Amino acid sequence: MIADFPKHVFDLLQQQLASTGRIGATRYFVSPDVASPAAGAVSTPSTIRFTERGIALALYGQEGEFATQLTFAGTGVRCQIGGTEDLFVDGQGGPAFASMLTLFGGQNCWTPLVRRVTPGTDWTFTFRNRTAGAIAPSVTIGFIGDADVARMVAQAEGK
Repeated sequence: MIADFPKHVFDLLQQQLASTGRIGATRYFVSPDVASPAAGAVSTPSTIRFTERGIALALYGQEGEFATQLTFAGTGVRCQIGGTEDLFVDGQGGPAFASMLTLFGGQNCWTPLVRRVTPGTDWTFTFRNRTAGAIAPSVTIGFIGDADVARMVAQAEGK
């Protein structure tokens, strides 16, 4: 967790959060493009595989075709982590599609997240089209790597 970082790095992250409303990422993982599902259909899976240990700090979402509130509201996203756990669940604990408008809004296009990730863990995204036309959704994960934190610590300590 972020609280496990050395105090001076944690202080830096807290300052950044207080002044900008978010913690900066050291890398971004972008979901591969998917073919637009027809109206009422679900896309093929789009998988992000993490290659290093770290923390996912934010989800960014975009609907690149039209990017209107209507397409955001009509585009749902499901995220399955490691093939067994869903990030979004319904009231019964089952998998759910979350509206991109709910998650990312029409302006900010991001939602905060604090989630530990490990190498080889897949985050698989599927998109549901409830619009009348084509969609081109994508998700990006803001990430801060353990190795990057170690470099920050070494630099702060003058090593």
